[in-house]
Amino acid sequence: PVLIPYMLVATANYRFMACSFLEPKAEQAKGGAPLSVWHAADGDIEPTLGSKSLTLVGLILFDAAVLMGPLMVPYGLFAEVCGCWNVLCKGNHFKYVTAAKLTGAPVTSYGTMKSDDP
Repeated sequence: PVLIPYMLVATANYRFMACSFLEPKAEQAKGGAPLSVWHAADGDIEPTLGSKSLTLVGLILFDAAVLMGPLMVPYGLFAEVCGCWNVLCKGNHFKYVTAAKLTGAPVTSYGTMKSDDP
């Protein structure tokens, strides 16, 4: 069950990097137009076996396989323990309070566009 979220995170990271850096430079280079500053910055990804995508996949797989697990301890375990402790001590009961509704005259301005000058 843990493999599915890992793969979804890895896929999202790959698509983000590819759409933001790799694909814009490749598309602009095909057109023969001079590269803008944004399109020239392709993340400085060095090609592995002639492919920048392969390098990107390798980096993301390393992040997911080696670094994501240890980061789940401080960021995931702490929140889970706090939530379980709260339910253990206070129970699973809560009071839902809605926001107060305006019942007076209609508001024509929130005051953000008002000038403070007399």
